[in-house]
Amino acid sequence: MEFPTIKRPSFPLKETIPDHTIKGQTDGITMFTRPRFTKVPRSFTLSWSRLPIADYERLRHFYYNEVKGNALAFSWTYPDIPGNSLSGKKLTVRFDGDFEFELSDYDCYTGSIKVTEV
Repeated sequence: MEFPTIKRPSFPLKETIPDHTIKGQTDGITMFTRPRFTKVPRSFTLSWSRLPIADYERLRHFYYNEVKGNALAFSWTYPDIPGNSLSGKKLTVRFDGDFEFELSDYDCYTGSIKVTEV
């Protein structure tokens, strides 16, 4: 499944890489660490300040009817930004968190969604 073709998200595009280390301390105050997982799932928060109603309807339909909220994974392409190592890369993600938008003007919505790598 592919993320719907809608208006590009507004900036800033937030990327979160969680700290996934397990940390401990010995009696001698020596700190030890190790990775918790073999893969660190990055998250991206996509925001729109003026998403047209037609694009909002496509996004809401995709979220609610196609991927069933946060249940199913889909492909999302990182925006094409020159010099960025993720530019144009297709990532397998799923929605993470609530779908929260508001009708901010007569003809557009404002809101954001979070997607996390699978």
